[in-house]
Amino acid sequence: MKYERGCLTVAPLSCYRWGVANVTATYWWQPGKPEKALPGVLLQDEEHDWVLHLDGNFEEPDLSALAKAGQPVRRPSDFPVLVGRNGQGQLISLIDCQVLECSYTIPSLSRGSLKLWPTILAYGVHFESAEDFRLMSLSVRYSQLDTWAATHGFTVNFGTAFYPVEVRYARPGPVECTLPDGLKVSIDFSASGPAMPITTDLRTDNTE
Repeated sequence: MKYERGCLTVAPLSCYRWGVANVTATYWWQPGKPEKALPGVLLQDEEHDWVLHLDGNFEEPDLSALAKAGQPVRRPSDFPVLVGRNGQGQLISLIDCQVLECSYTIPSLSRGSLKLWPTILAYGVHFESAEDFRLMSLSVRYSQLDTWAATHGFTVNFGTAFYPVEVRYARPGPVECTLPDGLKVSIDFSASGPAMPITTDLRTDNTE
């Protein structure tokens, strides 16, 4: 997967686990505001794939002033981008961080916290805004798919006495499917050979 200004790896789905560790404890901040970094833990979650737990809030409202004015306490808006580093110093960007839970600091009683759901993880780069995130190409590998594709198209016919065995190959047609989000995936087959002239290989094994 390539980015306009460099190379990166992106983990938007749970189908593949990328280079970020299952649990990453570090500091996170909004682009351009490293002085307001918050400690937090990024970990895998069965429901949301990835969840970020932050100790604190980037902005703390004046709860007493809101109470006097009779105004409700609202949770913060979603964060387009948050950035940080893992334990090895590798850059990490979290795209489209949706607020799942929020609590604000109550002096002398409790510290506020945030629970966020980043829908896309990108490591090896820090983005200044969500608009900077651009994919130039995308490649995905599914387990066992290459093995299936390599053998698809072959038919084997056995004789009445097992031998002779006839192996026949016909190049399969393309396979296409549409994913729930509207993306289309297709598999196209290619073949070459057989080489000419056709040769045989004979090997004799002696056992005692």
